[in-house]
Amino acid sequence: MPEAKKAITAGQVRARLAGTRLPADPLAVDFSGFHERMPDQLAQRLKQKLRPAGVLIPIIDRGTELSVLLTRRSHDLKHHAGQVSFPGGAMEDHDADIGATALRETYEEVIKIHPNQKAIISSGFAETDEVKETQKLGAGKYIKKPLTLEKIGPAVKEELERL
Repeated sequence: MPEAKKAITAGQVRARLAGTRLPADPLAVDFSGFHERMPDQLAQRLKQKLRPAGVLIPIIDRGTELSVLLTRRSHDLKHHAGQVSFPGGAMEDHDADIGATALRETYEEVIKIHPNQKAIISSGFAETDEVKETQKLGAGKYIKKPLTLEKIGPAVKEELERL
């Protein structure tokens, strides 16, 4: 009988990603690992066509398991129509960095799918500029973990009362 796979925990994900940072230059791509498979001319041509973009891999802790949020791209798009993907997209001039781009794009994509979707942002980290930018787009309150009913209750009530 095959051995059952162990599920990864939220703590293991946090530990693995601890210390990771956004790149200073989102276009600084290292093709060195592809050298044998990718000619230098092709690598240079690809670098010339790069545009800054941010993609978010939303990992949702459901208590007993983790899940990942995926979106399906619109069939009306010119590129990658109908594909299932992580939410994200091209960086805009007002985005502070690609992290802000990823949050903005994720929120915009969820709102396209569910226009009346309410959102409350929760994190174990400090409220960032990216969170504030996402709130400007319409996301609700920011709640710092640990979550308690005293924090969640008023935030949910306020969000449900907003038009």
